[in-house]
Amino acid sequence: MGAEISHGIAGRNLDPSTRSAPRDVTYDEGRSQISAGAGPRVMAALRNAAINALHVIGIANIAAANRHRARGSTRPLALLGIT
Repeated sequence: MGAEISHGIAGRNLDPSTRSAPRDVTYDEGRSQISAGAGPRVMAALRNAAINALHVIGIANIAAANRHRARGSTRPLALLGIT
């Protein structure tokens, strides 16, 4: 069991630049104007909460889910169970 886990970890690409690339592309973080104080951490927390909420309901394509939910003002709230 331990060998399987270590093989799974060793087989992953742990390069930080490739790990954050999907989030940077999906949320366009490279052009963010928020760079002072706690702003970047707050935005990262909100981004991670949004991604986790989508993963909980079984969505794998985050970009498509974001586009779908952006089409209506009540869709993001419905995801959270708020009507």
